[in-house]
Amino acid sequence: MYYYFIINPLASSGRAAVIWRDLKRYLEKHQIEYESFMTSRPHHAVQIAHKLTSGEEKLKKKVIVVIGGDGTLNEVVNGIAISALVTLGYIPAGSGNDFAKSMNISRRPKKALIRILSEEQVELIDYGMLSYMGTVLKQRRFLVSSGIGFDAAVCEEVSYSRIRVLLNRIHLGKISYMETGLRNAITRKTFNGVLELDDTHKIPLKRVQLLSIHNQPYEGGGFKFAPEAECNDGLLDICVISGKSRLRFISLLFSAFRGKHIHKRGVRHYQCNEFSIKLDRPMIVHADGEICEYLHEINYMCEHKKIRMIV
Repeated sequence: MYYYFIINPLASSGRAAVIWRDLKRYLEKHQIEYESFMTSRPHHAVQIAHKLTSGEEKLKKKVIVVIGGDGTLNEVVNGIAISALVTLGYIPAGSGNDFAKSMNISRRPKKALIRILSEEQVELIDYGMLSYMGTVLKQRRFLVSSGIGFDAAVCEEVSYSRIRVLLNRIHLGKISYMETGLRNAITRKTFNGVLELDDTHKIPLKRVQLLSIHNQPYEGGGFKFAPEAECNDGLLDICVISGKSRLRFISLLFSAFRGKHIHKRGVRHYQCNEFSIKLDRPMIVHADGEICEYLHEINYMCEHKKIRMIV
């Protein structure tokens, strides 16, 4: 088997580059055939993954290994031509690593690499797809989650945070999510809208504080907003938190670290294969922590067991 490594050297403030140097020595010592590609700009991993799985390359069996955070993995998933010939592996090297947490992928790089090379367990997993109209129809895949409003704003702020860079260097990057999340919980305004499940069931959304859509239980560096989410059930889990009290919202956020918020007042949970959301005003939207646009109408669907992943 031939392996292609896509590395984001800036992930976790340069930690991914250090990890790759160690893993590269292991590969060469054990005479593993591979090629490596370093990303150098936003969306570069999309382009690399597309090139590796299109044209004549589309006909070759291969394993693509991602070294970076959830955002780098998201770019690769959005770049690949999905087929039975393409298998993904993941070595977590970001600050949040929610996909690894949900899939029980080892945080120890060498252990994760050895498991990938053994290919002992390959699973077919779902991915979510969000679509929306700009000047043309746009689509974005996600493996972990998508969010509207609060969590998307947190993702955007954290991605530009200088404090996060410093905290990542001492392996405390999750604190930046907590600080930014608490600040947004206090200051961010609620919104209204309509959730339509399977084109039949319309649910009014009033005073929404958080609206997140999940293929995996965790997001935002460990918040278990969707404890019942599974990556192979053909469904997306929707978590809606509504209300006026900001103190109660903060309390629910702390409960969400353990997934204990789900049955509390003001929290609603739905599961669906396909649905749409219409908002009273454009809100910022993310997919696996990567910012899309400000949108007021979004369609979601779950693509069932389409991606081959070594876990």
